[in-house]
Amino acid sequence: MTSVVKNLGAFCVATVLSVQLALADRVAQFEALMDAIRISDTVEILHSEGVQYGSNLIRDMMMDADTPGWRIRVGQIYDEKRMQRLLTTGLTRELAEVDLQPLVAFFASQLGEDIITAELDARKAFFDEAVELAARDRFEDMTGNDDPLVDQITTMMSDSDLVNFNVMGIMNSNLMLYRGLADGGAIDLGEEDILRDVWTQESGVRTESTGWIQGYFLTAYGTLPEGDLETYAAFWRTEEGRALNAALFAVFDQMYEELSYLLGRAAAEQLNSEEL
Repeated sequence: MTSVVKNLGAFCVATVLSVQLALADRVAQFEALMDAIRISDTVEILHSEGVQYGSNLIRDMMMDADTPGWRIRVGQIYDEKRMQRLLTTGLTRELAEVDLQPLVAFFASQLGEDIITAELDARKAFFDEAVELAARDRFEDMTGNDDPLVDQITTMMSDSDLVNFNVMGIMNSNLMLYRGLADGGAIDLGEEDILRDVWTQESGVRTESTGWIQGYFLTAYGTLPEGDLETYAAFWRTEEGRALNAALFAVFDQMYEELSYLLGRAAAEQLNSEEL
């Protein structure tokens, strides 16, 4: 009987160790994926975009409200540590059942590294509105000339349903911004009025999203060899690629909904203080 108990204890210890090792390996793979897709660099760019967006928003509502204090407040809302925590926590949850090894293998490869660098560089370049508009115009010109790169970009957009995902995310963020403004007393709209107003923006948001993605993809992937871009497109069609695409949109949408509400509340406070 004693030997049975000893054997059972050894089995339990081995099982616990096995689970711990599996969890440690999972954590290591997840951290490797976050490093490979350069999530911290992405958050840094999103922080800058958020500060820029906050300044544009308050100027549209009341020019004099765009003060140094307001920009500091917006920077606090788009806090990089909080944003990174929201993203990594969300991705841990959304990717819980996904095999991370193929994702790490792709993005840790030279092609994956080159693509992530190109995407981040394009995103930073789009801080300059002239660069963005020029990229959109180039895409339209290339469309008229039956350029094969246009077909590749269009196919990638369709494969991952990027326009619909972006439209949904932007409209949800706009909804939360309105709720923040309303809860803060800056606008006198009920939920039904807010929903109606947000839905009237759908067509414009779709047009804007389509043009932005086309120009962004052209800027990011325009210099890639044709075969590399096709390899990248094929990656997003894999089971793991589709799972990552869905996870990224889900987590980024959740983050932006939270930040948009906070921005709406802060904008209401700023406007109320300016009026006083």
